[in-house]
Amino acid sequence: MLGPHADELPLLTGQSGIWLAQQLDPTSPAYQVAESVDIRGPLDVGLFESALRRTVEECEAYRLRLTGSAEDKRQVIEEPAPSAPLRLVDLSAEQDPWAAVREHVDGGLREAPDLDAGAGVTQLLFKLAADRHVWHQRVHLALADRQTLRLVTARVAELYRAQPRGAECAAGFRPFRDLVEEETAYLGSAACAQDRAYWLQTLAGRPDPVSLAGRFAAASATHLRHSTELTPAQAAALRAMARRLDVGLPTVVLAAVALYTGRMTGADDLVLGLPVSGRDDDRKRSGAGMLANVLPLRVTTAPHLSVTALIGQVDEAVAEALSHRRYRYEDLRRDLKLSGSSQHLAVTRVDIPTDDTALSFGPCPATTRTHGNGPVEDLVYGVHPSADGESLRLDIDANPALYEPAETAEHAGRLLRVLEAMTADPGALIGDIDLLGEAERQRMLTEWNETDTPFPADATVHSLFEAHADSAPDAVALVSGTTRLTYAQLNARANTLAHRLIELGVRPEDRVAVFQERTAELVVSSLAVLKAGGAYVPIDPHQPGSRSEFILRDTAAVALLTDRERHEIGFAVDVPIVRVGHEPEAEGLSSADPGVPTDAQQLVYVMYTSGSTGTPKGVANTHRNVVHLAADRYWRTGNHERVLMHSPYAFDASTFEIWTPLLTGGRIVAAPPGRLDAGALAAVIAEQEVTGLFVSAGLFRVMADEHPECFAGVREIWAGGDVVSPDAVRRVLQACPDTVVANEYGPTETTVFSTVNPMRAGDPVPESIVPIGRPLWNTRVYVLDGGLRPVPVGVAGELYVAGVGLARGYLG
Repeated sequence: MLGPHADELPLLTGQSGIWLAQQLDPTSPAYQVAESVDIRGPLDVGLFESALRRTVEECEAYRLRLTGSAEDKRQVIEEPAPSAPLRLVDLSAEQDPWAAVREHVDGGLREAPDLDAGAGVTQLLFKLAADRHVWHQRVHLALADRQTLRLVTARVAELYRAQPRGAECAAGFRPFRDLVEEETAYLGSAACAQDRAYWLQTLAGRPDPVSLAGRFAAASATHLRHSTELTPAQAAALRAMARRLDVGLPTVVLAAVALYTGRMTGADDLVLGLPVSGRDDDRKRSGAGMLANVLPLRVTTAPHLSVTALIGQVDEAVAEALSHRRYRYEDLRRDLKLSGSSQHLAVTRVDIPTDDTALSFGPCPATTRTHGNGPVEDLVYGVHPSADGESLRLDIDANPALYEPAETAEHAGRLLRVLEAMTADPGALIGDIDLLGEAERQRMLTEWNETDTPFPADATVHSLFEAHADSAPDAVALVSGTTRLTYAQLNARANTLAHRLIELGVRPEDRVAVFQERTAELVVSSLAVLKAGGAYVPIDPHQPGSRSEFILRDTAAVALLTDRERHEIGFAVDVPIVRVGHEPEAEGLSSADPGVPTDAQQLVYVMYTSGSTGTPKGVANTHRNVVHLAADRYWRTGNHERVLMHSPYAFDASTFEIWTPLLTGGRIVAAPPGRLDAGALAAVIAEQEVTGLFVSAGLFRVMADEHPECFAGVREIWAGGDVVSPDAVRRVLQACPDTVVANEYGPTETTVFSTVNPMRAGDPVPESIVPIGRPLWNTRVYVLDGGLRPVPVGVAGELYVAGVGLARGYLG
């Protein structure tokens, strides 16, 4: 028994959960369900109103009014109104009646109904023409669920057909009090305890929730819907496979969504939400109220599973879940200590109506369309029969805070391909099913990688520099403190040092270590090594001596260029040492170009990375690699006229800082030697009127935090080496609206830069992750899965880079 309140009833658990959620966000219109019935033919409106009035008299859920305090919320069943709660809206004079219907429907779904004022149910009948009407129902989930809408729709249609004949119809709905009493009894029963134990065991060690968007958001009151009509052949193939495997069509669709979600996210253990009506026996099937529940369905989608095995697993999981479906999702979240919109259990839901009964109002056929499914956390998949019953319609409702319309359409297209692949070969392995359509594959493999552009592929780095020295000998090539070198002066100094290296026995591709601070002589040394036919090996003066010794041995360096005395070097050196600018032997040597024959495929430098195993690995880059970098379109705009050289020499960004300006007729601006903080760097930028620079992601964030205006005179900043902060990008663009901020990506193995995403003031900057952009000229990038197959946009995979910038390999 329910207690002493004869006229008042407690809320069902489902009602209570919805009511509490509404109180947390009183203005949210999310907690409504709605559907429209398109009625074709000469509808008798009076007869329809009569059928609706009687249905509402029978359906007590439509007459509920919530009462009591927030601490003790209760409800009463109001007496039936003397007339049907129906508002007639004549749109037949509208130029586009259907657009007017959508405007009314969408407008209602954007407003939160006032439950305290009894506005939880809305009934509208739109007249589009004499032979076309649309009946629209909308109800708050605190009163009734979507299955109640279907029951009401079917009952009105039944009474509409029966009334002219005077036929008697059996009672349409169970008393609402019965539903409350049954739930009260269940909550105190052993069955409830058993159901709870089942769910806690099933979800023990559950995986983290996943989203195809890669992030989460609060449930949305509105949704983006994309609908795809399956062909009769596609629908027939799905039904045939379901019959062969002795499962229901919903099981096949559930398996397809699980497969697709797993492949798209890389997760092989998923929890999907399966909405159920909550009417688990014949007596409850006529129950009207908030009985719907969501079952968290745990599915394994390991790549080695076959489609048939997956469907069998899903079928078994559904059967087990349904046997414990009375335990409420709200209670389970509480048991799992999940609370609030930021903690998720099953954000992706698969909602497949099972009532395919044809609908008609006498001679008027009708079709139903759902508008609001309640709050949409992430994605809700639905499959519905077509009007003729021959085909199926796939609906995807997406949270607009997470997805764009085009994304939703792409997900629908890929899911349809998954369904086709499943029916074509049920024995196929999950990991072998191709998610990409031909157009998407063509776009990713070809269109996005159409970067082939002519460049001087047979030139060497120093030959291009020499060409600039010949054409503009008096142009300033390098500024370092008080030192200013023209192209002719830099060329002459490098030539003299190159002749000295040749005297020491440097031959083509011999490695020469360069152990110097950041000065003009560092650039002279780099250029001289190339002119001698060798490849330079940067050694950081501030790294441990043991690492420097390892690099000398590993590269078999034949000489060491330095700015120190031997006793100041700090590690063992058993090769000739040249103290650049302080060696008597260099006096009197020629300043003419040595003219050593050099091929574009020869090594230009060997630069060491940390190595995935912790052992340093020497990346061997060629002249062609560097020439390709310097020939890219991004350096042709004039934005990099004066480039700041401040990165550690042994860091591959120094390749950009030295060779991009020197091979394009620009100027190197060398920052003072040693470590630089953000303030010192900002001072150099201002004093030397730097127009272009690379800055590491970490330093960029610090400078953006402390004084973003320091970039005001800079035309273009390239930031990378790590994840670039979106907030930092926004701050700099706001402080320096004329500056371009480019997020770059590129490992040492691909010669500094592979992709870039330039951003300007006014461009949208994503909240969480700044994209790395598109490939540079003569560069191709692919995101592939473990089987080296392209993955769809938005799917995690490994990034593969190809093209002219790809280094020769690792040394040795």
